[in-house]
Amino acid sequence: MDRRGSGQRSTPRYASYLPHIKANRAATRKMKPLLTLKSTALVSRPAIMAFSPAARTLLFLRVVVRILFLLGSRSMMMKALYVLCIALSLLLNACSPPVSFKSTDISGSDWGKDFSLLDHRGRTRRLADFKGQVVIVFFGYTQCPDVCPTTLSTMREVMALLGSSADRVQVLFVSLDPARDSAEVLAQYVTAFDRRFIGLRADEAHTAATAKEFKVFYARQPGKTADSYTIDHSTGSYVFDPQGRLRLLVRHGETAENVVADLRQLLASH
Repeated sequence: MDRRGSGQRSTPRYASYLPHIKANRAATRKMKPLLTLKSTALVSRPAIMAFSPAARTLLFLRVVVRILFLLGSRSMMMKALYVLCIALSLLLNACSPPVSFKSTDISGSDWGKDFSLLDHRGRTRRLADFKGQVVIVFFGYTQCPDVCPTTLSTMREVMALLGSSADRVQVLFVSLDPARDSAEVLAQYVTAFDRRFIGLRADEAHTAATAKEFKVFYARQPGKTADSYTIDHSTGSYVFDPQGRLRLLVRHGETAENVVADLRQLLASH
């Protein structure tokens, strides 16, 4: 029915919202000095990273407060607050300085994902068996004259420097010489450096497949007799984080102190 001829004034469609809108605008005007757009202007990521974490949080919260005061509906405010809290978490994570390692960071590599080998006690071992630990994998052979013993000696020193944290680290020595490195030989060899070290082995074909998966080069060099050959091989050690992801390549000759620093970072992040 048309009310214009009845003497009654028509009620505006959104009259019930007017008091809330007016109050919201008044509050916004009062907060204007604090919430001016100039103070919350978007800045580049490098500029944000130059701020301290506390400054980044304050900057973002000022944006949150301004947006909430400009919204008119309580339900919309709650939804916006939820979304903005998530955005704040992402912002702080994205702007955190990247982790810096002493060793070569190979995170995200699509190789070296797993292995299936026999340990020096005859049990089948896979990478998943060591979940929750930082795992160091080194390929070599027990009759190696230099690289292997020096690497394992360094790892022994690493375990000593780690103290109680060493319980969360596992060193694995993978033999590239299954013909001479029997389970008994491996057991005597690796435990001579540290009783917690584990030797791993397989047959020739499986050894070659595992080395290929880890991009390990090795080649047999003949000696004076059939059993006196040596093996040229890659000298780096691979480090997995507690979630089983390949993270680092430790160069041969790296100091125990630098290795410990890297391992502590991986342990602290999980």
